[in-house]
Amino acid sequence: MSEAYGVYSTALRRWWLNHREGMIRLALVARSPTFVALVILGVGAVSCSEPTGPESGPQPGVIRFHSDPVVVQAPDTAQAAVPFQVLVRTYGNGCVSKGSTGVQIAGSSIDVRPYDVHSGANVCTEVLNMFDHEATVTVEDAGSYAVRFIGRAMPGGSMVTIVRSVVVQ
Repeated sequence: MSEAYGVYSTALRRWWLNHREGMIRLALVARSPTFVALVILGVGAVSCSEPTGPESGPQPGVIRFHSDPVVVQAPDTAQAAVPFQVLVRTYGNGCVSKGSTGVQIAGSSIDVRPYDVHSGANVCTEVLNMFDHEATVTVEDAGSYAVRFIGRAMPGGSMVTIVRSVVVQ
């Protein structure tokens, strides 16, 4: 609970630092409390929309959010033919919900791809949601494997890969 609160307050602090001058100027110019409240709500709601509208449906999850630490988990060792768990955390706003988690094993790589679903709405609440994507992996052959967690980074939306090693015995 305190971890979620810490990430939320970090995001809220960043938003305030980026928007405080405009909010203060607005409060000084417009003396009507009703006008100020409506404008602040409108700015907060529109700030997450894109000019062409957001793309709805499943999208690669955001695994790196600003300077917050990336949360991924994989065991150091595992047994051949015995399932083990991996985890990756994704982030989204009020229009995003937890989607599926894809796992693909090819050679000595295990790719874990979390997906989250955007509602397609143009107006979203500015809350920070965190989703833990868990997946079960079973590797038949012994050896060293690279678990690659593949998702997006925000801001910017570029693709990122976080790698952990697992030795299967």
